[in-house]
Amino acid sequence: MKNENSKIEIIARKCYNNIWFCVIFPINQILSMKKLRGVIKILKNSCLIKLLLALVLILNITACNNGKDSDSSSIKPSPSSVKFCDQAEDFLICLSIYGDLQCFDINNQKILWNQKYSIYSKNIRRLIFDDKLILAIGNELIHIDLKSGKTLSEKSLKGGIAWIIKDDNKRFIVVGTEEDLIYCFDGENNRKLWSKKIDNGAFISPVILGNSLVFQWHFNGPHYVQGAIEHKIYSLDINNGKKNWEYESKARLLPGIFTSQKGIIFSDVEGTITYMKAEDGNILWKCDTNENQRDIYFDMAVYGNTLAFFHTEGKVYFLDEDTGNIVYKDTIGKTFSNVKIYDENSIYVCEYKVISSYSLKEKRTLNSLDLTPYVHYVELSDNSIYVKEQDRKIHALEMENFKEQWIYEGRLIESELFISGNYLIFVSSKEDNTNEFVMLDRATGKEVKVIS
Repeated sequence: MKNENSKIEIIARKCYNNIWFCVIFPINQILSMKKLRGVIKILKNSCLIKLLLALVLILNITACNNGKDSDSSSIKPSPSSVKFCDQAEDFLICLSIYGDLQCFDINNQKILWNQKYSIYSKNIRRLIFDDKLILAIGNELIHIDLKSGKTLSEKSLKGGIAWIIKDDNKRFIVVGTEEDLIYCFDGENNRKLWSKKIDNGAFISPVILGNSLVFQWHFNGPHYVQGAIEHKIYSLDINNGKKNWEYESKARLLPGIFTSQKGIIFSDVEGTITYMKAEDGNILWKCDTNENQRDIYFDMAVYGNTLAFFHTEGKVYFLDEDTGNIVYKDTIGKTFSNVKIYDENSIYVCEYKVISSYSLKEKRTLNSLDLTPYVHYVELSDNSIYVKEQDRKIHALEMENFKEQWIYEGRLIESELFISGNYLIFVSSKEDNTNEFVMLDRATGKEVKVIS
């Protein structure tokens, strides 16, 4: 048996030198199992040992090959070199993971400017505000002119920046990650209007409705303190930063606040959906779905007097907006990875690899299409659906019947898909890690121009 064990060790060493990532870990695990060692000692027929080892090698090599080549379920998008890319009317603003910030002029099909920033290990947030880009890098708040790329102003805040949102009165709100601070700035001259400190809190899902800033708050401290973990909804007056009201939930709140013209909507882990007025926090109604929600509501749509909630577990609830009564509920998928609201009647939902159109009016799925291995991103415009299936593949479908118009296969797609006029645009990257903007003809899927 010593000779056989030596052979096993020799084979294992060869595997380590050649295909260690597919074989050596399972082999080491097998050789380290005391029970299996005992079995090997008991076995008298060396052929059985060889057969067992060969079977392990074959199974592991096959599994690794399948994971790389044929098993579509294991295929995942490759990491992107694009940190973010946003569209501001006729401009695309793109930041690479290397700190290159570019502005692409869609109409003139050229890069207007390129600025370099140090972003390594720093939290990045941004907001396009009229003709300016408000860029947060760590605790630095930078205002950049979109057309020239020039820095208009810089501010250093206490701690990092978690959120930047704007209201309808040319003001923007900055929520910090530390010091529990909320700031309000004048969007015209970047002057700080007020700041508010809320002790021991972490802020989640801020939304603006009228002159109210509404956000979730939970205790940001030691969880062993009895009664310390709180889950609240706060409302601040954007005009002066004063607290309008607060609401404390008995159950843990799920991340996410939705808004309608009448108020705000949120839910908790016990499956209760709450609808309240934004101005005073008075509860209009509560709806108990009688299901413990292990995940969050992905999106909400309003159709007439009906609120449609799409849950990440593939469920949809239709609630009467006045009463909160459940009008209808359905399960239309296993899980949701993307929900796109096209108009007051048409919803497009994506699972891991299936895209479906759903009618709010008829409360049913109209069309579905399996795009194995996965659906990564969806964009809608006019009567077309553009689906990023893989890192180098885009499908164009007709909305009405999901009939395929064209397929693009080519450059690495590192961003979302953007639509401007007759063009479908995305960001790719070259071997030297610089970005290039790829413009496709929406009618044919052919490359019109590549700008770098």
